Amino acid sequence: MFTKKSAAKSILDNTKKIYAGPHCYNLVEAESFSHLDLNFYEKTMREIEAQGFRYVADVENLTLKESLMDPRTFIRTGLSFDGTTASAHYQVKPRIWWRVIFWLTGTKLSKAIDFETEFGDGSFVTTSNAIMAGLWDSPPLIQAEFMPPETSAEMLFERHRSRVEEHIYVRNTRPIQLFSLPEILESQHRMEAIKSEFRARVGWIKKSEWDRLSDNPNATTDDIYDEFKDLQREN
Repeated sequence: MFTKKSAAKSILDNTKKIYAGPHCYNLVEAESFSHLDLNFYEKTMREIEAQGFRYVADVENLTLKESLMDPRTFIRTGLSFDGTTASAHYQVKPRIWWRVIFWLTGTKLSKAIDFETEFGDGSFVTTSNAIMAGLWDSPPLIQAEFMPPETSAEMLFERHRSRVEEHIYVRNTRPIQLFSLPEILESQHRMEAIKSEFRARVGWIKKSEWDRLSDNPNATTDDIYDEFKDLQREN
């Protein structure tokens, strides 16, 4: 039975699991995800390849799959010709329970494209059209920018390239080169460690983030957040 407390507990448990440490990934076959728009995966990969990338692999995030919010998705990964930027695109389609929570909070789901570059000083530059992810604050070491969901892969990468050049100039650092899936995943683990430390430090979800995620904050979403904070104090 749905209650505000049960919703808050699900969100807290899920958030802690997601940010407990490095995520586990597994190679998958796209055909196993027939509930997703596989044409989106193919079309977007061609657009990314046109920017000088190569396809690397299709992977599933097992940590998210085994969490309370199984996104029921896979990630198609790529690498730029020089190995300095990794690409990822995916479609999130969770089961009905989480769609109810997203509906209650007004959160919108969409298909997404990400570009990520890691630097020798431990910092990252990321550029994405994953509008939901853009509602969360980023740690200082991760310079994240989010563009509208309809932004094309070409426009995203053009913006990403510009931001990488600025980052090199401002921080006097150089991008790390990646050449294989294991190296992509190692880079992801380093980014996940930064996010995990940041989430634990700010209390998992800040009220300002909650209100942004809720899209249209109201008495119900405020009550769920109050339950969320009460559960943290109990723990």
